Order: sequence, then C-alpha cells, then structure tokens
Amino acid sequence: MTKKELATVLAALRYWQQDLEANDDPPISEEHFAECEPLTSAEIDALCERLNAQSAEPAKRAMPKGRMRRGKSRR
Repeated sequence: MTKKELATVLAALRYWQQDLEANDDPPISEEHFAECEPLTSAEIDALCERLNAQSAEPAKRAMPKGRMRRGKSRR
C-alpha cells in the first residue's frame, strides 16, 4: 500500500468512526455489510493502530530476519 493509499484508508476509517459515534443510523454502504457487521469504534481504533505500526516498519519486513546488509560485498 502506498503512503497516499494508507492516508486515504486511515482518513476514511476515522470519518466512518466519527459518523458511527454521532448517530445510530445503519451503515451508509449497507451492501458492504451483507455478510458481516461493521467494525465498532474500538475496533476501528485498533485497526488504525495496526495499519500505522505496519507502515512504520517497511524496511524490517523487506529484509529477512537474521540477514544484514553490508556496504561492500565480500568475494
């Protein structure tokens, strides 16, 4: 996910959360929830935290654990 995509997803989640807390109306996009319930406000918080944590560690995920990069290669 790009930084722009992540920012949009996080903004949409927070907007959804604000709307959820402001009223008791059914979801705006009911077709997306035909087989499941929408996330609660607390679940949205947890999801946003996980997304932020994952985006802060791209270099750690790119390299397998235990391998270190070196400035010069050995021959």
